[in-house]
Amino acid sequence: MTYKKYYYLDIPASFSGGKVVSSTSNPYLAVAGQTVTLTITPDACYELVSIYVYLYGTTTPIPLTDPRQTRSGGAVQTCTFTMPVDHITVAAVFDLIGRTSVEDVKDNRAFRAYAENGILYVCGLSPTPQKSPSSLRIYTMVYQGVINGDSAEIALPGRGVYIVTDGTKVVKVAN
Repeated sequence: MTYKKYYYLDIPASFSGGKVVSSTSNPYLAVAGQTVTLTITPDACYELVSIYVYLYGTTTPIPLTDPRQTRSGGAVQTCTFTMPVDHITVAAVFDLIGRTSVEDVKDNRAFRAYAENGILYVCGLSPTPQKSPSSLRIYTMVYQGVINGDSAEIALPGRGVYIVTDGTKVVKVAN
């Protein structure tokens, strides 16, 4: 009887800003030569900045297919690699979307807004006892309405700078 030798996939349960999960039947084990798909899921308002797979305990990288890059927070991405004859470690870095937009009016890391291709993305809305559900205002009065949930996507009428508030937090967004 021939037994397969399994190697460890050292993948943290979560990263700050997202998670990475392997396609293997046991998400922490793989056989040498097996193609492993990593599913990368950024949290809302986060994007994948980088992902690396290393031989365990080293900085020797394992070649990956490039994940499809997207600025849509929460969009699932994948990349693959061939499992070496050794254990591996996965390292991923996620960052808040909108770091390159106009600076925040106030630094509200939980409340973020960014614009891309004429769509305004707002994340981190939080209902208050006085305003439940959240009240969202985008100044120049492009939009005023009630939002159910903690995120929204609003089509913008044109290019420009928008001020976005949910009544308690404020950010500036350039489109």
